[in-house]
Amino acid sequence: MKKAIIAALVVFLCACGTEAPSEVQPQDTYNALAECYEGTMETLDEKQICTLLNTEEDSVLRAAGAYAADAPEQLFCIVECKDEDAALDVQEAMKHYLELMKDSAQLYSPEQLELISSGYTTVKGKTAILVICPDGDGVRLKINELYGQ
Repeated sequence: MKKAIIAALVVFLCACGTEAPSEVQPQDTYNALAECYEGTMETLDEKQICTLLNTEEDSVLRAAGAYAADAPEQLFCIVECKDEDAALDVQEAMKHYLELMKDSAQLYSPEQLELISSGYTTVKGKTAILVICPDGDGVRLKINELYGQ
């Protein structure tokens, strides 16, 4: 009986130490990224993000984003998808959006070209992230800290 109790206790203690890390929610990423921007940020809801990126809403579980009110080319979008393949598809849409923004900046606002060219996308599991920000390196560090990388 004593051995059974000890064995049960060992199994219990081992199980407690192997709890999977909680998933990072888009809103958590939103809050962390919003700190990297100065000025007033206007929020983007899920529907606006899907429209902006021209992505299908049925592959999106949750999305959060914002753009700078005084500099709308500065923005970020966080899109949690139903699976990793969908996240890669959304990342491709984000890359396409960045290319369109670069093309537009070349024609209409060349002073913004460097900023937009520094924009980037990444995928963390089922989450695709787009960032256009003057402090791109700081944002990358925040994202990596948040996602444990």
